[in-house]
Amino acid sequence: TIVTEKVLSVKELEEIIAAGVAAPSPDNNQPWLFDWDGHSLLLSLNLREALPSDVNHMFDLISAGAVIENMTLAAGEQGWKLEVEPLKEEPTCDILPVARIGFEPGGLTDRLASLIPPRSTNRQLFSTKVLADSLVRELSDSVRDIPGVSVTWVVDPTKRGRLGRVIAVADRFRFEYPAFHAEIFRQLRFTREEVELSRDGLDYRTLALPPGSKSIIRALRSWRMMKTLNGLGLSRLLTMPTIWSVKRCGGLALLSVDAPSQEQFIFAGRAMERLWLAA
Repeated sequence: TIVTEKVLSVKELEEIIAAGVAAPSPDNNQPWLFDWDGHSLLLSLNLREALPSDVNHMFDLISAGAVIENMTLAAGEQGWKLEVEPLKEEPTCDILPVARIGFEPGGLTDRLASLIPPRSTNRQLFSTKVLADSLVRELSDSVRDIPGVSVTWVVDPTKRGRLGRVIAVADRFRFEYPAFHAEIFRQLRFTREEVELSRDGLDYRTLALPPGSKSIIRALRSWRMMKTLNGLGLSRLLTMPTIWSVKRCGGLALLSVDAPSQEQFIFAGRAMERLWLAA
């Protein structure tokens, strides 16, 4: 009997990586780098793409976890399972290796794989219908097997209101601190041409802003203008949609990890993506 070893094809690898890069990232900065040596895939972060507000690479590590989760789902559709080895290396030349990924036969299919392409950010106001207990359990179960990650649900309107105000305060930093203000406009893409040229960042058309607001937003690129208007309460006004969104949702899922470590942030990203796809 001749036993033929299963070999990962280039086409399979490309499809798995394509699913990976469909993951969310902070302000759509897409900081990932892939290096294939013929046997395993090295996933790294390009720190030159990091946002100034990303302390200890937490945002990008969460994004890397979402990439790994998407790749795991896509690999299962091809009959492969991923062997993920988290790395603890120091950055070199603005490159931070985060995981080495091997491929072994025997992956299982998962219904969430088909939901990777249509997953997107929805900035519209949500339904106020409270999540059913059965749905909360189902969504919680989707991340149950991810180590060190727990999910807490906030459905009480009063608690949601308080949490919305906390989130709004965090959002205000983006308008009241010069480096974070610059970060916003570094990532904004106002025209289709800018979107096609960069292939990253925030497409203005996806922000769900009122008609005619583009000119106003462009004017706020000036920090002097922004600082002056903040003194008149603009930053508070700009974060009102955050409060409304939280008040008008059916519930909030808070993901937490056991420790603020590189490995745990990656697990958090895997859980975030699974929960998002399951929802």
